[in-house]
Amino acid sequence: MGNYRRSERYTFRLAVRFKGPYKDWAALTEDVSFHGVFIRTDEARADNQLVKFTVLDPESREPIHLLGIVARYVSPAAAMPGHPPGVGVSLFGNSREVEARWVGVVRRVKVWAGQGYAEAPSPAAPAPSAEAVSAAPAPVVCARPFGVARRA
Repeated sequence: MGNYRRSERYTFRLAVRFKGPYKDWAALTEDVSFHGVFIRTDEARADNQLVKFTVLDPESREPIHLLGIVARYVSPAAAMPGHPPGVGVSLFGNSREVEARWVGVVRRVKVWAGQGYAEAPSPAAPAPSAEAVSAAPAPVVCARPFGVARRA
């Protein structure tokens, strides 16, 4: 079975805060990409459900408020080694500013993951150079399904 993903995944842990109808809860990403994230959680989510969540920028610690559609849910019973329980979220409906901030985070994550980090290095560790971050190619970010027009 081939890999039909739109962009490469990077195994990396980022702090996430899910917005729920009755409560918010904290989680961690398992992997990130330019077009989505897999978030480790035991909280069930239905496929195609719209989710709101916040990711902290690993350098600035500023929140990035994201929207996405649940692409798949892995229940704790279906989890296997290397495939933890959680939700795969395809980013959807975010503003250009939010998309640009997310692309910046994933570019830094790509550099850090290439250096062997699975989470943001400590402040004492060197940050990725501007050259390395700008050299990481960014895809054309279009996180809307086909046929859905961007609002003006």
